[in-house]
Amino acid sequence: MKQPREIKAVYDRVFKTIFTAKEDSYMLETLLKDILKREVVIKEYNNQELEIDKVNSKGQTVDILLNLIEEETIHIEVNTSISQAIKFRNLVYFCKIIASDQVKGEEYKFNKKYISINLVCGLKGGEVVEEAKIKIGKNKTYYENIRIYIVNLDKAREMCIKEKASEEIKHIGALTMTRSEIKKYGKGDVFMEKLNKKMYEMCSTDFWFTPEEDAIMLKKALQKEAELNAMEKGRKKWIKEGREQGIKEGAKENQNKIISNMLKDGLSIEKISKYTDLSKNEILKLT
Repeated sequence: MKQPREIKAVYDRVFKTIFTAKEDSYMLETLLKDILKREVVIKEYNNQELEIDKVNSKGQTVDILLNLIEEETIHIEVNTSISQAIKFRNLVYFCKIIASDQVKGEEYKFNKKYISINLVCGLKGGEVVEEAKIKIGKNKTYYENIRIYIVNLDKAREMCIKEKASEEIKHIGALTMTRSEIKKYGKGDVFMEKLNKKMYEMCSTDFWFTPEEDAIMLKKALQKEAELNAMEKGRKKWIKEGREQGIKEGAKENQNKIISNMLKDGLSIEKISKYTDLSKNEILKLT
């Protein structure tokens, strides 16, 4: 029997499949509760494809976008690596979500809460969940209705392995665990057992690839493409050189024919040499 592949919930395809299942919102509601430290109830999932407002704008798709029954909009991004560019891109998406929620002719929704949650691998230090606010000075918050949460997935997993994690931290850390690790650290935990089951169902199918498998396949495809390009380049060079050689040989054959006719017509070798720039010896070889 073929063994299921090892996958992690932090993989983009896995995360979206498990946490956007509309028929079972338990998984995402639990994860949000662990991050926000309060009960949440999902009202609806929104379109993940953001509106394009310029002709030359590229398509922009967020990982998860939803509304809570408390009239809060939550935007979630999962990043297996972190950089200033990715952080800025997430902010751009978040700002676009807020802007597109405003309706022309109506008042600005300054009382509605907008929350962006960045689930991130590769962060160094800090807490598992840190809240970012836009402030004036040291204490005054400039926008009361806007929050950004940075979730350190590696830190949560590390705390689980060291057995220093609460139930909430375990749930967050489970996103970067393999199924075997989830079984080890999540025994008796409903969230982690359901996560393990859903991951098993996904990794048992061959209809998608993990990032590692995709990287290997892409590498092989690029190598094959390079080989084919080299072969095609060699073929074109061979054709070009053959064509040039054929032209040269054809021109020479035509020239020889003309000289032969000139000799038949009684032209002297000296005159033929003068008109063709060939030496007397070269002309004599054609006689």
